[in-house]
Amino acid sequence: MSTKDQVEKHGQPWDIIGRFSTFEGADTLRNGVLLAAEDTLEVKVKKRADGFVVKSRSIEPEEKKPRKNKKNKKKGQKKTKKTEYRNTIRMG
Repeated sequence: MSTKDQVEKHGQPWDIIGRFSTFEGADTLRNGVLLAAEDTLEVKVKKRADGFVVKSRSIEPEEKKPRKNKKNKKKGQKKTKKTEYRNTIRMG
């Protein structure tokens, strides 16, 4: 298998919405959020050393912002005789 075949797509990061010392409390919150969310959230209960954590994330895909193309411009470059000479050679 090549590395192209092993590409994983990760979803949105998980947000912690509650911490509980018992599973019953965490499960109650999870079920309540699932009923209220109507298939727009994923909710899970995770076991931790100090108890249980309820996490959620949005299923809806987030709009990707177009990236700005950055050109390699030297900011604040002072024009000297050398740079002016180089620019005339490149242009003509």
